[in-house]
Amino acid sequence: METLNGARSIPAKYQPTITRSRVDALRDGVSGKPLLFVQFSDKLLTKDRKFREYYETVYRKVPGYHLPEHFMELPYWIPVVSGVLPVGLKRNLMIVENIDSAIETINLKFRNHVILISLLDANEELVRRLIVHSENIFILGGYTRKEWYENNDRCGYLSRIAELPEIFPLSNLDRPPEYSLFDGAECIPRLTLSTGCAFQCRFCTDIPLTVREVAEETISLSVCAMRRLKFRFIYLDDKSFGQAKNVQSLSWISSKVRSYNEEFAGFVVQTPPALALKGANLERWRELGVRIIESGIELVDDKFLRKMNKAYREAHLSEFAAKIRENGLLLVPNIIIGFPDSNYAKTIAFVRDNLDIIPWVNINYFSVHNNNIRGALALMAKNNPDGDQNIAWKSWSTMKSFSDGESAIEELYELTRSFASTGSVV
Repeated sequence: METLNGARSIPAKYQPTITRSRVDALRDGVSGKPLLFVQFSDKLLTKDRKFREYYETVYRKVPGYHLPEHFMELPYWIPVVSGVLPVGLKRNLMIVENIDSAIETINLKFRNHVILISLLDANEELVRRLIVHSENIFILGGYTRKEWYENNDRCGYLSRIAELPEIFPLSNLDRPPEYSLFDGAECIPRLTLSTGCAFQCRFCTDIPLTVREVAEETISLSVCAMRRLKFRFIYLDDKSFGQAKNVQSLSWISSKVRSYNEEFAGFVVQTPPALALKGANLERWRELGVRIIESGIELVDDKFLRKMNKAYREAHLSEFAAKIRENGLLLVPNIIIGFPDSNYAKTIAFVRDNLDIIPWVNINYFSVHNNNIRGALALMAKNNPDGDQNIAWKSWSTMKSFSDGESAIEELYELTRSFASTGSVV
């Protein structure tokens, strides 16, 4: 489900993708019923513990970073959707560690609840089991194919959050995220300054190419809603920070946050090297409170970068790292493992040469998502693992590519475990 903060009405292209008769039936079925948000625990979805064990180690190096028990970060879709839905409906949260226990609990305690789930390739089979073994109405959204759900009268598969008012008429798309289900949680909350992304990376999901700024009033309400949480950093989840013109908003956002949170240390943003190097962007962002830059380094290989239509080349990296260092920032490279014929030597070398500014790396396995409209990828998803960024073996994998990828992960993890922060950034 995609966040559409600041929307005042439902644009024509976001009208429901399900039939009018199904919409009417679902609206009648959910009327007045309590809500059950379902989130699957990482303990269930990710069998390989090396990723979680790695973050449990490296997050300790930067005060303010937290690894919740059941997920890498607070599942932002839940407070976003909860904020939009009618105020008077009772909200409940279920974290699923065991699918059989979850089915039993739903049938015993939540038979009358409307169940909301964000679908991914990683949880789709589990979601279908919940649907088959219960009698609840399910409202779903995400990045999977919708045909199976369209054939089930108890399911509504929505393409956008902006469709929710069709099912829940008293919904309000202007309301900020609502965090009551995570009251007091230690986390890094997300804040959206803009939606969309003008870059056209070929592995990206269904994100509008037009960048639209979120209304200042909506941003302000979202900042106020974070009072219920414990945090030192705010993650700005703009797809490529710096494309929108409202970057200067960080100044008043910082002031508002510090009025109720003296521990606030600044912002984490994601942006590509080419945008960070434009003009005096890094210097200006530092002055506005940015402290950590996540960047889609992906794979340091110009052949790959051209193929994926990435907005940077190898030649940018030395200057990028130097400017990060010069401005006293930290860099977290996002790295992709598992693209056919990948050579990770240059990626490993880049991380090794810049360990003083790289506290950790974020690694995902190359995946092909259903809604990859920017496509042009030669690879097609043949099964669920092909669309799951947490699963290493894909239909296109070979023993060599698999082994090379796992070896690269181990080397990158070992390098960054040794990072020691000077404390000057945070």
